[in-house]
Amino acid sequence: MTTSIPSLSEGQLLPMSSNEFSTELFNNPPAQYRGAPFWAWNNKLDQAQLLGQIENFKLMGLGGFFMHSRTGLDTDYLGDEFMAAINACVDRAKQLGMYAYLYDEDRWPSGSAGGLVAENTEFRARHILFTPFAYGTINSVDREYMYPHRR
Repeated sequence: MTTSIPSLSEGQLLPMSSNEFSTELFNNPPAQYRGAPFWAWNNKLDQAQLLGQIENFKLMGLGGFFMHSRTGLDTDYLGDEFMAAINACVDRAKQLGMYAYLYDEDRWPSGSAGGLVAENTEFRARHILFTPFAYGTINSVDREYMYPHRR
């Protein structure tokens, strides 16, 4: 049985926020008003294990989950096996009336997609350093001058 959950295209993210207070809704909120943990994926992904954990999230009263790859992930990030796991988890969330979110970062820094973005040198991060000192010349005396409150 698939439970229908509101989508963003149907209106407000929290459509009931303009309704009068309801004790019944407060005591038994729908999925969009329940917690959704960051779910660390940091091993070899196993669909049966993932789907079982989603069942546990539902039993704990959570409204969804953020699938978040972390250090230790032993499945190719954004590869076929990874995407099959994402799709299976999204399908199970739909069946249970939960929200599934993909926290698409793959570790740090934000937006690097686990290094895939930086494979192309045109997309690598750049920075500008503003300092009264020539780059690489700050020594301990300069630091004392710049930060007297740290003496």
